[in-house]
Amino acid sequence: MRLSDIKIKTVPTFRGIQVLRGLAACMVVIHHSTQSWSQSLGKGVSAPTWEAGAAGVDIFFVISGFVMAISTIGREDKTHPAVSFLERRLIRIYPLYWIVSLVYLLKVTIVRWYPRFAGTGQHVQTPLGYIVSSFLLIPYRDSLGHIQPLLNVGWTLSFEMFFYLLFALALALRVRVAYFLTPIMSILVVAGTFHGAHWPAILLVLTDPMLLEFLAGVLLGQLVIQGVRLNVATSALLLIVAPMLFFFAPRTPIRVLQWGVPAALLVSAFVMLEDRFEGLWPRWALLLGDASYSLYLSHFLVLIVLAKRMVKISTLTSTHLKGEIASVLIMSCCATLVSIVLYRVVEQPINRKLRRSLLTESETRRVILKVA
Repeated sequence: MRLSDIKIKTVPTFRGIQVLRGLAACMVVIHHSTQSWSQSLGKGVSAPTWEAGAAGVDIFFVISGFVMAISTIGREDKTHPAVSFLERRLIRIYPLYWIVSLVYLLKVTIVRWYPRFAGTGQHVQTPLGYIVSSFLLIPYRDSLGHIQPLLNVGWTLSFEMFFYLLFALALALRVRVAYFLTPIMSILVVAGTFHGAHWPAILLVLTDPMLLEFLAGVLLGQLVIQGVRLNVATSALLLIVAPMLFFFAPRTPIRVLQWGVPAALLVSAFVMLEDRFEGLWPRWALLLGDASYSLYLSHFLVLIVLAKRMVKISTLTSTHLKGEIASVLIMSCCATLVSIVLYRVVEQPINRKLRRSLLTESETRRVILKVA
């Protein structure tokens, strides 16, 4: 299917975007693997970390905005489009997040009871308010001064949930999402330029410039819905330039410029080249995309278990660099395998059951409304 053939009532499937999800998740995993390796070496010893891998989060944000814009095609006329949208998003985000967070909470509790398992470094305190905020994805400043939930990779989901709420508000008001979000997100980001350290954690998140990455995805989706399309040469150029910007662009403290712009260009390239590569993606790449959420949530727990053990094993190699490369590859592969099992055994069955239940409830509500 060609992007120019997209009709307003047809929700297309973008296999390239699914593959890009998996790629973004792998970038984050490798980034954290190099961090875990370096931290496990001990005091006075350091190793290079792949900081650009953190840009996988920025790619996720742009993809999220794009997918939300595309997936609501034809839903604008539903009786309760905002309710339907939020129900689906909550089912997608919370169940697996809660399960992995419970495992992490158990790990933290065991460390508190048995300090010999703690290892080195400071460990976050877990008052009830922090636990509740973590599970609800409400931004909270922990005992170490970080604004992140108990499952630390979940900080990105606080951004996701805020974006979903704004998106749902636009659906509830039955206005064009792009027209609604553009001024609101722009105003919030401008307001955030005046922030100070004394600001509450929730305000710091809700005015972060990274919100613009979601907006970039929404605007891309709106262009695609309207039939706008780049030619193959321009799209291919974007596909080449975007990775180069990730790795070689001058460093800047403004993340949305450093990684958000290349992320938007990369997602645009994948979208615009969809009809060229639609049937060429291997099944394993699509599976990795399907399991990307499981991979993103669970990989940190896998790294906690493996990092120190890999450092001990790698002492057999001649250099730290060789040991790091081998260990990062092994840890990343293990995290990926665990995530595929988690996706198949936990995430996919739960999502199917909850969506089936949601569909049944929606049909029941429609019958009640008709009778009333």
